[in-house]
Amino acid sequence: MPDGPQKNRTLIEELLRRVAALEAMLVRTPERSPEPRQPRNPRLARTVQGPEDAYPARADNPNTYRIVFVDATFTEAVGNQTVSATNRQDPDSASAFAHAQVEDGPAYIAENTLIWVFWDNGRWWFYRFCSDRCTCLLKGAMATSDTTKTVDNVAPICGASPVANSSEELTVYNTHAWEGDDNALGRIEWNRTTGHWEFYQVTCPA
Repeated sequence: MPDGPQKNRTLIEELLRRVAALEAMLVRTPERSPEPRQPRNPRLARTVQGPEDAYPARADNPNTYRIVFVDATFTEAVGNQTVSATNRQDPDSASAFAHAQVEDGPAYIAENTLIWVFWDNGRWWFYRFCSDRCTCLLKGAMATSDTTKTVDNVAPICGASPVANSSEELTVYNTHAWEGDDNALGRIEWNRTTGHWEFYQVTCPA
């Protein structure tokens, strides 16, 4: 082992090599913020049918829709009023369309629905639209052995309704072996992992 100045030079060179190695590691692993990225360029849009294809049917379980952007306004400062929305693009023009996709949830979006979209990763996306928790009525009595049950009179607890009207039916999984009478009130929620509705509460039978 060298002594004196030579020993000091050797230690300094070793420290410099270690500093250079650490700097190289920092270059290879740039710092990234743990905060989620904010959606960009939110726009108000309308779902439309294309000039050469039919509007998606609910039975097809669509999650991507054609849209045109709109200019919308209202007149009064407060109170219940109708929003006036004018298309910025011609719905009959094949080149006018963007496409937007539902991120998750039990969303079916009817034609001509006004909805917010945002731009991210080279695509337009819908903000969450339909409620993932609803009330409903059983169609017929349900036994604990029933795997699924049909319900109607679905009403959202928050957000927009996942059905078009009160007579439209949903199939709901009886995961927790509930039982209930015909027309019993139930509460259901959307399971994002399995992609179906499940009961989380049903009024006890009489």
